[in-house]
Amino acid sequence: LTALKFSVESINVANQEKAQEKVDNLKVVFGQLIKDVRAVTFSLTPPELIDHGIAPALLKMTKEISKLSGKNILFENKSDFDERFDSLTETNLYRVAQEAINNALKYAESTYVLVSITHTKHLLSIMIDDNGNGFDTTEVTNSEKGLGMGLFFMRERVNYVNGRLFINSAKGEGTRITINIPL
Repeated sequence: LTALKFSVESINVANQEKAQEKVDNLKVVFGQLIKDVRAVTFSLTPPELIDHGIAPALLKMTKEISKLSGKNILFENKSDFDERFDSLTETNLYRVAQEAINNALKYAESTYVLVSITHTKHLLSIMIDDNGNGFDTTEVTNSEKGLGMGLFFMRERVNYVNGRLFINSAKGEGTRITINIPL
């Protein structure tokens, strides 16, 4: 924003052609800045999560990421889950799903991601399936580096809320991340 302020201040209206060029460039930069601020704001805890719970928040997130990325990101609440958890649990579930979707788009080059929820009397399952490049899970878990930082933090978040995280993937076959939380 400071750089933009200096750019605006440096416009010399005496040189109309150069001034118009700078204004046109600033319009593009401001447009991108607005998109970026919306994306960052949405990444923070969304009102849907606070007001309505994990299922509506995941629905909103998938719609927003789909719109921003141009990729096919879908949500399906297969068992009409509408229960609430404490805010810490809901936030952690939301962040893990968000990380899984971002990994699918950024690293796996997925064009399709399905986030689905199912539940029974005792268990909530959130699955994030993608059609990306996939990876060899034994390489990731057995390497000296261990889990990638994103996967490591996903596992830590799920453990923190007494859940379990399962990662199923194979090179060229996409990935399924499953989060199970006791109800």
